[in-house]
Amino acid sequence: MEVKFDNVKYIDTDGTTQLRDISFTAVERKVTVVMGKSGSGKSILREMLQTLKFPTEGTITVGPFIIKSGLEAFHYAGLYRLVGVVEQYPERNFIANTVREEIAFAMKQYKYHPDKIEQHILASLKMVDLDESYLDKNPFRLSLGEKKKIAFAAVLAYNPSVIILDEPTVGLDSYSKGQWIRTIRSLKRKYNKTILIMSRDSDFAVQVADQILILNRGKIYLSGKKMEVFQQVKKLERAGISIPKTILFSKKVLDQKKIKLGYRDDINDLIKDVYRHAK
Repeated sequence: MEVKFDNVKYIDTDGTTQLRDISFTAVERKVTVVMGKSGSGKSILREMLQTLKFPTEGTITVGPFIIKSGLEAFHYAGLYRLVGVVEQYPERNFIANTVREEIAFAMKQYKYHPDKIEQHILASLKMVDLDESYLDKNPFRLSLGEKKKIAFAAVLAYNPSVIILDEPTVGLDSYSKGQWIRTIRSLKRKYNKTILIMSRDSDFAVQVADQILILNRGKIYLSGKKMEVFQQVKKLERAGISIPKTILFSKKVLDQKKIKLGYRDDINDLIKDVYRHAK
C-alpha cells in the first residue's frame, strides 16, 4: 500500500508555514527514510499520517483514505487499522501494566479472535528479538531500547499495511541499533509493508533505506535512491545532515588515494572492497 503526499502545505496556528510543496510516494515493500534537522518538518509528516494534524493544502493518500483539510479525525477510523506508529518515546502511549496486555490492546480493539491473540503476541515478540519472559513485565519499567521493541511488537501484532518509525535509534547502543536493522530488513523481505522512518541517524538510514527524503526548512531539499542522495556530501552538510561513515571513508580514499572503492551501506562489504584492492 503506497503512501502519497501530493503538494502538501501546512501552516501552523500561529501563521507560520511549516511545510510547503511536499510531494513524494512511500512505496510498498520499500523503506523510505525522511531526514532533516530539528524543525525541518519530519514530525509534522508523521502527525498528519496519524490525523493529529491536517494539510492546509494538498492531499495525503493512504490506500482508500485521502487526508485533507476540512475533515476531522473521526472520518478516518478505518485508517488507524492500516497505519501503525512507533513513537520516539513509546512509554507516552503505553496504557497497560504488562507487556502481554500492551501488545494485545490493539488486537482487542480490532476484534481479533481471542484464540489468536496469544499466538500473535508471541510471534511479534520474536520478530523484535524478545521472548516470552517479557510477557508479565511492566513495560514502563523496561529500558528505552526494550520499550521501543515492545511498542514495535504491539504494532506488528495487529499487522498494519504501513509502519511508521519515529527516530527508532535515539538512545540506543550500537548492538541495539543492529537488532533494529536486522528486524527492518527481515520485515521488508518477508512482508508487503510500506515502511516510513523519520530519523537523523545517517549511519542507520544508509543501512535500511531504499529511498531518502531530505527536508530543509519545510521543503524537500534532496530525494532519491539512498546512494544517489548520500553521495551529495556538500549539499547534505549545508542541510545539517551527517554523512554515513562508509560514504565518508570511500570518498576520502578516492580523494586522497585515487582508489574507487564504490559506495557501500554495510561496513563488512566495505572491508571486503578494501581487501580486494590491497591484494
